[in-house]
Amino acid sequence: MSDFDPSGFTPWTKGNQNEDFAEGQVLEHHWGRTINAGDNSLFSAAMLHFNPLYFNAAYASQLGHPAECVNPLLVLCTAVGMSVEDLSEAGGPFLGVNDCRFHRPVYPGDTISCRSTVVSKRESASRPKEGIVTWETEVANQRGEVVLTYSRTNLSAKRGGPRVNG
Repeated sequence: MSDFDPSGFTPWTKGNQNEDFAEGQVLEHHWGRTINAGDNSLFSAAMLHFNPLYFNAAYASQLGHPAECVNPLLVLCTAVGMSVEDLSEAGGPFLGVNDCRFHRPVYPGDTISCRSTVVSKRESASRPKEGIVTWETEVANQRGEVVLTYSRTNLSAKRGGPRVNG
């Protein structure tokens, strides 16, 4: 039996809360993510998304692509995931994605990075301990070419309000 006692650890507060956001604020999301062919094949198979453009290089080349394209929904899911730490990790339900636009293909081996701008922030009429924040996110490849843009809205916990992670 282990002597581990979790009560000896102070919870680490993660993410930004409603008061940390201001309209016009830009958040550069860290790291970036290289999407490889294995990521693309696994995601497409798991989603039963059997479009040959995402797993057949010969087919993709017949359409003028240098390689199979990365499934755009994988690009979107990856970008949303990369932004969580800055935008929504502190708590608050996800309210949706709007105006999602795929500007150019992503290919296996491309590295995407993203940044989000706060476009609106308001009080929640029904949840006084939370606010509603909307961000516009721009996703670019390693050459700085924009590959995806979208807006995302979340309830955002206020200080002293509900927190998901402590």
